[in-house]
Amino acid sequence: MVLLLLTGLPGVAGIVIFTWLALQDSAQLQRDYGYFTALIEQSSTIEALFVAEAQQNIYRLNLMRDGIFVFLSSILLAIGLHGATRRY
Repeated sequence: MVLLLLTGLPGVAGIVIFTWLALQDSAQLQRDYGYFTALIEQSSTIEALFVAEAQQNIYRLNLMRDGIFVFLSSILLAIGLHGATRRY
């Protein structure tokens, strides 16, 4: 029971929290990518394009980080469930 509380509960909490953060970063990435493509269509200056690309790359990295943390949290949950259901 202790193993389930120490690994299962943080695993579920991590999945929920990081999925919520990933959804927020995904929405922001869509907005920034739309802004970047609008700048391309307007033939803006190269400096404005660099800034817009940097802004969207920030959210690309954040989205990747959140996805990795969801995956690691699910591994933590699986370890807790396996340990809790294993018979000695």
